[in-house]
Amino acid sequence: MNDNHYEQPRMTNYPRLWRRRIIRNWPFVLWLAVLVFIAAFYSRNQQFGRMAGIVEVVEEQVVPQETARLISINVTAGQRVKAGELLAQMDTSPIDAQIAVEDTTLRDARETFTQFQRGMVAAINQAEAAVKTADAAMKTEQMRLQSDQAQAEELRREQKRREALGKPSWPRT
Repeated sequence: MNDNHYEQPRMTNYPRLWRRRIIRNWPFVLWLAVLVFIAAFYSRNQQFGRMAGIVEVVEEQVVPQETARLISINVTAGQRVKAGELLAQMDTSPIDAQIAVEDTTLRDARETFTQFQRGMVAAINQAEAAVKTADAAMKTEQMRLQSDQAQAEELRREQKRREALGKPSWPRT
């Protein structure tokens, strides 16, 4: 066997080859330049991740609709809350007592009104019954009047007939 040892020739470093490689791989170089720019920008800034400025905050005052004693608070100062979230619990027993009194007063008023209505209905019924009774009595009296008038007319005819005969209309003793 031949011991021939061949060396691989060294590639020459020509600037022209380097430029071709850079031109061929320009996206990589672009990204590398962007990363260098970002690193340089943030390294010069002493307050990395901080900003100075004014922030507008929506702040609402929370007040109960009625005055009551506070039992518990379910939030802390500075905590964010959403609409409908339970903030605190209030002792509503005085308000509940007032509502019970109002309900009782309303119920009594309704009962009084109902009794008044019943009294009015009874009075109307009595008045209607009295009107019917008076109407019936009036018709009865009208019938008696007509009967008495008819009887009086008949008696007048009888008296005229007797006077025409010349006889006395009543016996003399």
